[in-house]
Amino acid sequence: PQGIQVLIGNTHYDPEQELRLLRNFLSYRPSGLIVTGFDQYPETRKLIQASGIPCVHVMEISDDSTRYSVGLSHTAAAMQAVNYLLLQGRRRIAFIGAYMDPRTRQRHHGYQTALIQHGSLDLALECCVPQAACVGLGSTLFRDLLASHPDVDAIFCSNDDLAQGAMFEALRLGIRIPEQVAVIGFNDV
Repeated sequence: PQGIQVLIGNTHYDPEQELRLLRNFLSYRPSGLIVTGFDQYPETRKLIQASGIPCVHVMEISDDSTRYSVGLSHTAAAMQAVNYLLLQGRRRIAFIGAYMDPRTRQRHHGYQTALIQHGSLDLALECCVPQAACVGLGSTLFRDLLASHPDVDAIFCSNDDLAQGAMFEALRLGIRIPEQVAVIGFNDV
């Protein structure tokens, strides 16, 4: 009703693509920008600043008072998830992560921090791969993890695609979720 049009671009985590999209979008002189995260190229950050267009970063928070952001601490959220599993009596908690973008690395850090504080970090239970996260990858990583560590009783997945794949694989293998293995995803997909 206000005559506003929305332009949406997906960078697929490619900073070059993000820079190209931003240059294209800025040519329309938008009223505002919404950008995911803070991990832009320096050139991209300068372009946003020089544009004079209001920008809100989403999915993360910043202590920098010159940047507007709406999001969460991925580290604190991951710590809370792992602490929940520990409170439920889980002791062999694994981590499955893919692509390892900045937010996934923050979740991984939160997972490790919670387990270090509890005195139960086992690096052998971490599976971090560079591929893009998808349901099929979650299935494969879950199967491989349990084949090498059958005593795992919980898995923290860095996103919901991986968690969904893990749960599908558990169903195929006859593993009861959460009775035998608890699974936590991330992003609320």
